[in-house]
Amino acid sequence: MNEINNSEINSILFDLSKKFILPMYRNLKETDVMRKKNNDLVTSVDLQVEKNLKNILCKLIPNSLFLLFCITLKPIQTLLL
Repeated sequence: MNEINNSEINSILFDLSKKFILPMYRNLKETDVMRKKNNDLVTSVDLQVEKNLKNILCKLIPNSLFLLFCITLKPIQTLLL
């Protein structure tokens, strides 16, 4: 079994935030914001980070599973950010 290196995970999260989250901070367009089936908000950035994190972690920890919440997305018509 592979050992999980917390500092490596921290580095991965930091890199993802620099690449995806920070550039979009306070720069989301209306089309970047959606609602999940349960009416919670989700952004295109959330989905991008989740996809990349899944790919990275599955390579880092072979034979592991990355579970995602099943969601149905609906665009937001008007939302003040």
